[in-house]
Parts: sequence; structure tokens; C-alpha cells
Amino acid sequence: MKSRVSGPAYPEQADYARPIVLTGTTSIFYKIPVAADLVRHVRRGTYPSIMTVLSAHVPVVPKPLRRYSVGMKPLDTRQAIIRCYEAFRSVVGTISSTHSS
Repeated sequence: MKSRVSGPAYPEQADYARPIVLTGTTSIFYKIPVAADLVRHVRRGTYPSIMTVLSAHVPVVPKPLRRYSVGMKPLDTRQAIIRCYEAFRSVVGTISSTHSS
């Protein structure tokens, strides 16, 4: 994942939201820290004093310039994106099992 950090970081006790955004068949994977302070500010409709810094991963595909026009039709592109989904599933499965106990 690529990260760019500016400003203070969220405390270690922050949970993370891990959404996937789809544009056609192109996927972007995100990791967003969600601390209690951020939740409070969202509920109040105010801005937190700590900047929310997220990480994003755009799967590397063999022909990146054709990512939006051909989607997952080429087999090598499909394989690259599916590998990312499998890795993502293992992370989400780990989180789900730790929160359900």
C-alpha cells in the first residue's frame, strides 16, 4: 500500500475500515483509520483536529493504460486483481474473527 503521512497519526487503538471502491471492474483497496475521536466528530458534523490519513492500493496490472477500457477481460489482469481480493479476504477474515470473540 502506498502511504503519504502529514500531521499527527491516529493512536494505536484505532480500528480500520477496509473498503473497496469499484470503477467498472477496476478495484481500489483502502485502509482508513477510525478512532473514537473521528467517530465523535462525524456524529457531531465537525472536523477533527487530527487529519485522517488513509492508505490506498491500486492493483498493478500488466497493461495499466487499458485498465478502464478492457477491465478484467484479459486473463493476466484478472489474475492480478483476484490475487488482491484473496489477500484482502485474508485480512478481513482475520479482523472478523478477532472482533467476534
